[in-house]
Amino acid sequence: AGNGGALPVNHPIIYQLQDVFNLLPNLSVPDLMKAFTVKTNDQNLVMYTASIIRAVIALHSLINNKTTNRAAEREGGKKVEVEKEDKEEKEKDTKEDSNKKGGRIIKQYFPEPGSIKFDGPGASRLAF
Repeated sequence: AGNGGALPVNHPIIYQLQDVFNLLPNLSVPDLMKAFTVKTNDQNLVMYTASIIRAVIALHSLINNKTTNRAAEREGGKKVEVEKEDKEEKEKDTKEDSNKKGGRIIKQYFPEPGSIKFDGPGASRLAF
């Protein structure tokens, strides 16, 4: 009680903590560091590529919308609207048929697996 109200040292807990810290792996091994770096770079490449593809598709849709609106203004709007509605219904029907399980948004913004190929030496080890 003469130590100013501090709790006494619990040696079994200190020993357990020492064992825990001694069992931690050595993360400064060059091979392990390289493996972590390669894995992280691969994951970042996938995210970066997906973001670029999504942006390109969004820009493509924006340009298509702009050209459709300009054509509608030139032709009075009626003929183009009818064609646009027919086209949207066809696209909706085909998308619903191919996306019955709720993957509509994913298939709309991301390409099919295997349609993009990264070839060449070190393609899976691209660094940013």
